[in-house]
Amino acid sequence: RFGYIGDMCVARRFSRIGIGSLLMRKAIEWFKGKAISTAELNVYDFNRGAIAFYSRHGFTHNSHKMRRKV
Repeated sequence: RFGYIGDMCVARRFSRIGIGSLLMRKAIEWFKGKAISTAELNVYDFNRGAIAFYSRHGFTHNSHKMRRKV
């Protein structure tokens, strides 16, 4: 079973003071309490700050989504 984190954001004026990390820890704790063994999320390639944040919290690259205009 996996849990999906749909959106997570912290207002810029409150960034870098641990709120995002607290939210992530609470989400992971909630998943564990529901016997969910894997957490999943999507992040855009250009969002390097988010990628670094999620990496610090143990997330690894799993897939690559591609698209094109038609």
